[in-house]
Amino acid sequence: MRNFKIGDSGSVAIIFAFALVPIVLMVGAAVDYSRALAMREPLQVAIDAAALAAVSDVKLSTTEEDMEANARMYFEANIQTNLTEAQRAMLAGYDIDLVVDQATGTRQATVTFNAAIATSFMQIAGINTLDVSGMSRAEAGTSKYIDFHVFVDLSDSMGLAADEAARTVLKAKSPAVLASKETCEFACHVKQATKDTETLLQTARKNNVKLRVDIAKEGIGVLLDEATAAIDETATVSRFSISGFNGQTWPIGGLSENHATVRAAVAKLELGYGVTSYANTWFDASAPTFLTSIKGIDAANNDRSASKVVVLVTDGLQSQMGGSGTTNGKKQIRPFDLDQCTAIKNAGYSLAVVYTRYYDIPYNGWYNTYVKPIRASLETNLRSCASKDLFAVGDTPTEIHDAFAQIFKNAKTLTHLTH
Repeated sequence: MRNFKIGDSGSVAIIFAFALVPIVLMVGAAVDYSRALAMREPLQVAIDAAALAAVSDVKLSTTEEDMEANARMYFEANIQTNLTEAQRAMLAGYDIDLVVDQATGTRQATVTFNAAIATSFMQIAGINTLDVSGMSRAEAGTSKYIDFHVFVDLSDSMGLAADEAARTVLKAKSPAVLASKETCEFACHVKQATKDTETLLQTARKNNVKLRVDIAKEGIGVLLDEATAAIDETATVSRFSISGFNGQTWPIGGLSENHATVRAAVAKLELGYGVTSYANTWFDASAPTFLTSIKGIDAANNDRSASKVVVLVTDGLQSQMGGSGTTNGKKQIRPFDLDQCTAIKNAGYSLAVVYTRYYDIPYNGWYNTYVKPIRASLETNLRSCASKDLFAVGDTPTEIHDAFAQIFKNAKTLTHLTH
């Protein structure tokens, strides 16, 4: 009689096949959960901006429905900027809810979000979405911390003399521009003619001519003075980061509440910082880089309760890398594009603008051709760029003092997160 041994290799394969399903599902679930958690942080940033928007620039008589619509608009705008295209594709749906407390005469809002994140692997088990939620609370009033991110124009046009007396000195001391026979009034950091022995910036510095960039630096000093006084008066602590821009962004001093450290960073601001040829103003390129930089600073600082203010100091003229034609259908010499201002405000920052007037230079050919036709629109454009009550004009020492003092006063009562 023949004995047959029953093989068990097929049974092992079947058992492994059945065991593989929950293993794959567990690994897939971990991937889906990690993706959902990665979505929560940018969604929280978006809801923070929504909460701030709900209570900013809104009168107490505004309906709760209007405030919720405003919050929703900011939330949706931040979804577009804070989430990658792949993450937005995973966002199966979301809703936000707003609760407003105006009983005390102040603006307070609590905004919550609930989002459904589409799964990939867990659909095998019939789980098509994972829920992610968050909450943010904001109010209008004095906050403990105010973070000022100062963004200073360091292009050549900030080398215009600060007042009429300084203009007269600079014109008298300027080397002749051989090609045009004009007297250049821009204290730019390049030599204007082959026979010049010094740059016009060197001429200005040698003759102690005060330029618009110097007025801007004095204004930041006023802001620091006001901030130092506020520590004793209201226990409000102000922190500052300092950046310059021309053709690109130049981070010069990180966020600090040590005002001596901040003043040292301000002292480094100079025309053409980091540039060895032309120092033109390319706001469309520098503003997004600056916004990314300060978002990184704030994320590292991890203090959501601070009021966050961008202080833009500029003459408002965009001139791309010496060009005078068009790029992508837009003139290279034009007022700043407001969409860059909108992006800063949509990210949850109040935007203060100090406009250093672009004075008429009737004897300068470049000015007459490119700037004079649009000069009147520069101030109007920057007013639209600024947040409510945060626009000022500053040229003379008195004006710049008043401008920065007023900005600090208004900044003390800006909206801020409380939770």
